[in-house]
Formats: sequence, C-alpha cells, structure tokens
Amino acid sequence: MNAAIWFSLLLFFLATLLPSPVSALLQDEVAVLLQFRSNLESNTTWILSDWSTSRDPNPCVWIGVACDSSSSSVQGLNLSGMSLRGQLYPKLCMLPNLESIDLSNNSFSGGFPREFLGSCNKLRYLNLSSNLFSGQLPAAGFGNLSRLSKLDLSNNELQGGIPQDVMTLPSLQELDLSGNNLTGTIPVNITSKNLRRLSLANNKLRGEIPGEIWSFAMLRELLLWKNSLTGPIPRNVSRLVHLEGIYVQANNLSGEIPVELARLPSLKRVWLFQNSFVGEIPQEFGLHSELEEFDVALNRLTGPLPPNVCRRDTLKFFSVNVNQISGSIPPSFSNCTRLEIFYASSNQLEGQLPSSLFTSSLRDFDISGNRFQGSLPASINSATSLVFLTLSGNWLSGELPAGVGSLPSLLAISAGSNNFSGSIPPSYFITVVMLDLSKNNLSGNVDLGMITTSTSHLVFLDLSRNHLTGTLPAPLCGFLNMHVLSLAWNHLQGSIPQCFGNLSSLQILDLSHNNLQGSLPERLEGLRGLQDVSSQGNRLTVIFFPRILDWKEIFTQWIQHFGNSVYFDWRQAFESSREFFQQMEGYSILLNWKGTFRIVGDIYSSTTSIDVSSNNLTGTIPSELGKLAGLRNLNLSFNRFSGSIPGELGQLQNLESLDLSSNRLQGEIPWSLTQLGFLGGFNASGNHLQGRIPGGNGFNTRFDPSSFGSNNNLCGYPLINRCRQEDGGGAMPAPREDEKFSRRVFAIATVASFIPAFYLAL
Repeated sequence: MNAAIWFSLLLFFLATLLPSPVSALLQDEVAVLLQFRSNLESNTTWILSDWSTSRDPNPCVWIGVACDSSSSSVQGLNLSGMSLRGQLYPKLCMLPNLESIDLSNNSFSGGFPREFLGSCNKLRYLNLSSNLFSGQLPAAGFGNLSRLSKLDLSNNELQGGIPQDVMTLPSLQELDLSGNNLTGTIPVNITSKNLRRLSLANNKLRGEIPGEIWSFAMLRELLLWKNSLTGPIPRNVSRLVHLEGIYVQANNLSGEIPVELARLPSLKRVWLFQNSFVGEIPQEFGLHSELEEFDVALNRLTGPLPPNVCRRDTLKFFSVNVNQISGSIPPSFSNCTRLEIFYASSNQLEGQLPSSLFTSSLRDFDISGNRFQGSLPASINSATSLVFLTLSGNWLSGELPAGVGSLPSLLAISAGSNNFSGSIPPSYFITVVMLDLSKNNLSGNVDLGMITTSTSHLVFLDLSRNHLTGTLPAPLCGFLNMHVLSLAWNHLQGSIPQCFGNLSSLQILDLSHNNLQGSLPERLEGLRGLQDVSSQGNRLTVIFFPRILDWKEIFTQWIQHFGNSVYFDWRQAFESSREFFQQMEGYSILLNWKGTFRIVGDIYSSTTSIDVSSNNLTGTIPSELGKLAGLRNLNLSFNRFSGSIPGELGQLQNLESLDLSSNRLQGEIPWSLTQLGFLGGFNASGNHLQGRIPGGNGFNTRFDPSSFGSNNNLCGYPLINRCRQEDGGGAMPAPREDEKFSRRVFAIATVASFIPAFYLAL
C-alpha cells in the first residue's frame, strides 16, 4: 500500500476523534433556546450566562439542557429553582424532540400561552409549579398533549375553571393544580383512567366530587383538601383498590364515612378532618391495611374510638379532636408502639388512661376537654420523646409524677382544670417553656429547686386557683424569658420581691387574690413590654407610676388593683403623655384589650367609654377629655376631683352618659352641656356646684332632681331652690380666650378599684 493511501487513512482516523460541527437541526434548537433566554427579565439572564454559542456552540452542554444520546437533539429542559423571572416563551416546543420541561420554583409570570399547547405534542413531563402564572387556563388545547404523563401547575395564581380536556388526557398519571384560585366544579366525563395522583387541593372549587373519580382503579393519592366541595363519599369508593392516601379535609362533605373506605387494602393515610361527617367511625379501619395516618377531627362523629387502627402497629398519627366520641380508649391501643401523635381533645371520652399509650415514640399527647379520671400512669415517665403534654379540662387526680419534669424533650405541660393534688415537683420548672397547672388542688410552697438564670426556659407559668402557700420565691426572678406569670387565687403571703422588676420580658403579671403585703416593686415601671398587672384582693399599697404606661408600645392597659390602697397622680400621667398624643393625632393604634390585640382607628374616635369611678383621683378634670370625639360613657364619680366642670365636655357630641357625682366640683354647670343631644344620663350630685341649672335644649327637664342633689348652691328647675337674678347659668356665655380648645389630648392612664380602671368598648 503506497504512502498516499496510508496518509488518507490517518486523516480519516483523526477526523473521527474530533468533534463534529453542529448540525443544522441543532442550530435551530440553539435559536429557540436563546429566544427563551431573551424572554427572561434582564436582571436574571446572567443565571444562564453559559447559554452562549461563543462559549460553546453545542447546547447539550449548557446548564439545564439535556439531549438525546443518539440524535444529540434537545430532549429535556430542567431549570428548577434558578430564580428566573419573565414570561414563558410560547414557542419553546419548537424544539422538535422536547419531552420534559421543569421550570418549577421560579418567578415566571403572565398568562399560560395557548400557543404553547399546540406544539408540545411530544411532551411527557411538564412542571411549572411554584411560579407566578396568572389568568385562566386555555379552554382548549391540552388535548394535544396526548403523551403527557405528568402535569404540575400547582402553587401559582391561576383563576377560572378547570378545562375539560385536562381530565381526558389518555397517558396522564399525575395531575396537580393545587394552590391556585380555580373556581367552578370539577369537570365530569373524566377519562384519564391511568391517573395515579390527582391533586386539586387548596382552590375554590365547589359542588360534589364527580363519580368518575371513584372508579379510577389505578388512583393512589386523591388530594381535594381546602375547597368548598359538598356531598358524601360514595360507597363505590371500594373500586379504588390501590388508593393509599385520601386527603379531603377542610371541605363541606357530609354523610357517614362509608365502611367501604375502611376496607381498602392499600389505604395508609386518611385525612377527613374539618367536614360535616356524622355517625360512627367504621370499626374496620386498620383491619385491612397498614394504616399510618388517621385524622377525622372537627366533624360531628359519635360512638367509640375505632378499635383496630393499631392492629398492625403502623399508626403514627391519630386525631379525633372536636367530635362527640364517647367511651374509653380501647385496650387494642396498646399495640400503638409507633404512635407519635395522639389527639382526642374536646370529646366525651372517659375512664383511665392506659399505661401502654406512653411509649418512647410518643411526641404530642392531647386529651383536653374530656372526662378522663384517675391518676397519670407511671409509664408516662418513660415517654422520652414527649414534647407537648395537654391534659387540661378532665377529672384527673392524684399527685403529679415527678419524672415528667425530667423528660428531655418536653416543652409544654397543660394540665389545668383537673383535680391534681399534692405539691408541684421542682423538676417541672426546669426544662419546659410553658407550664399551666391552674385550677387544681395543688398545695404547699412553690419550690423552684436549684433553678438559675441559665437553666430557666419558662415563658408561660400559670399556677392560679390552687391552694399554694408560703411566699413568692425569689428564684422566680431568674425567669428572664417569662412573658406571662399568674399566681392568682392562692394563699401566698409576704411581699413581692423587688427583683420582679428584672423580668424584662414580662407582659402579664397576675398576683391577685392572695395575702400579699407591702407594695408593688417600683422597677416594674421600667418594663416596657408590661401590659397587664393584676394585684387586687391583697393588702398591698399600690403606688402607681404613670411611666409604667409606655404609650409608644402599649397604647392602653388594663391594670387592676381592686381592694388595695391606690394613689394616682392624674396630672403627672397626662403631662408625661401629652407630647406623644399630639404626634399621634389621626394615626391608627394597636389596642391591647384583655390580652387580645386589635387594630383600631385613632385614639380620639376609638375610645368610647372611660370609667374611673370609686378611686381616690384628685386634681381638676382635664379639659382634654373634650378631644375624645367617640366617647359615649364617662364616669368620674366617687373620687376627689375639684375645680369646675370643663366646658370642653360639651364637644362630646356622642356622649350618652356623664356621671360626675360624689366629687368636690365647684362652679356652674357649663351651658355647653346643653348641646349634647344624645345625653340620656347625667349625674352631678354630691358636689359643691352653684348657680342656675342650664335650661337650653330642655337640659333641665331631661333629668330628675336627684341628678343635681346635694349641691347646696344650685338652683332652678328641677330643684325647688329658686334662683336669684344675679345667679348665672341660663344664657349662653361668650367664649373666653382661655376656653378655646387646645390640641392636647387626655392621656388614658388610670387605676380602678371597684370597677375596672378603663374599659374601651369598641
């Protein structure tokens, strides 16, 4: 063989080792991909910076692009979770061999292009979930996707109805349209017989579930939760022999739970809560399948607990909360060794708690609002995974097991409203964050053991309405994370430790109805988050510091000190808050009303009632009360107010009741009060008022003589005292410069004695 032939063979061999030039087909696909990239918002195109022919002309090596190994044609596009923004390129399926598109978890927006559907006839997988697509889905066009096996458009902002042809795709196995705003009914005439997973959850669908769905023999998961679906679960649910999970919670489904559902051989997860199901729970649940999750809470179910749910020891989650279930916990629940969650609150269950329930797997146990009796079983000390223990509202008795407080994972104990007795184990104060033992028969001292600042985690502590004795333990001051502390209605004695002023996170403090003496710690005024302080029913001397009201964070407080000696400097409270209220005119406020926060309008129009009666308030009545335009009821009676009645009260055009009785007020009744057209109740008796009772607008005929009694120098109708000519009152006085209304407002800060200091009736 001559040299020329050898040289030709060598060139051919070397050519096979070099990359071939990009084919014409691939060049067309490059153009489509680059057009897709150009549809992105400019600030996100950098994410696909390697989509460049200058870097590599072969798109098969670009990020997110997958090609067929034999033809080198683009077969798949996976750009999930890449923070892309823009609109979907409608001609993306001009990629002739494209079978898979995954653009999920991005921020694509705009409508769903109908043109896109017309050219994607080879598509098998389409995932556009968790984007910002909006508008209605095309009424037609999905039928072109005859090869599609998975369609996921979940968690977008799609509206309108579900297109009929979506439910007729012959190859479709998974359809997920959940988490949108789809309306209307679920289409009938569903022919996608190969469906294995159907999710239309979290939309606004209504009507009954179409009967065709219950005949999909291949269906494994049915997710229709959080819609407005009605009607029953039909008995032909028995056809779903492969069904593993049914999730139809948060609808308006009704009727009885069919026993055919309980007999499905593959059933593992049953979520039927928050519907209107009635009747008994079928006892066959758990007999025919390995049940793992069972939730029928918030229905109207009656009868006993299903006895077989733990027959195969696979159950992990069980909830029957808020029904009318009765009877005791079946002995068969001893098989629930893998049970992690047990919810049975607000039913009519009774009997004793089985010791076998408290296993090392149990994490959350709630039987509140039932009729369980007896003591807690010793096995509870072995529930080493327990995080939440809720026993409140039963008839449980006996002593609290000491070992519960040492459970390593326990965060919350709620055992109020029972009949527990004995002392509280010190271990209960160490690891938990929330401890409620209120309304029991617990006694003895509050023993915190070796608690220190570094070991305390309590945020909520309620030991109220027990029989606790002794003094307030100083180690309570170590609970620096404490938000709520209630020891009310016990038999505690001694003084309140001054170090309570160190509880910087405290919001609610209730020490009422004990035998405490001394005074409230002065440093409480420095607690900026403090909202409620209750100390009534003690023998405390309460020196009220207006600075305790931090108006910039808590606009009004409910501070109760019934039955104590109360001293209050009204003027100091007003002066400390005057500047702030001038700045806040017209602003909305956050109002704490008995522990509930509400957004209300500005302070002037939102305050409708002030009652500071039966205190020892002194000084003059602030004229700034006239700025509270929404005020309907004002009760300042049984105090020691002096000076005259402010004429500015006549500005309260919505005022219906005004009680100024039993004070030390002087001067005349202002003529401006006659302009209060809605005033139906008035009492100024028991003062030192003088002059003529104003008669304008029938003011002196609206109220009986007792409203003006015990004012020796008042005269005129309806009193029998006749007025002399020099007695004033009847005519409208000319306004003086010093009576012009200022822009100041009244700082709402008082303390009540017999009636709560403030109540704002909104």
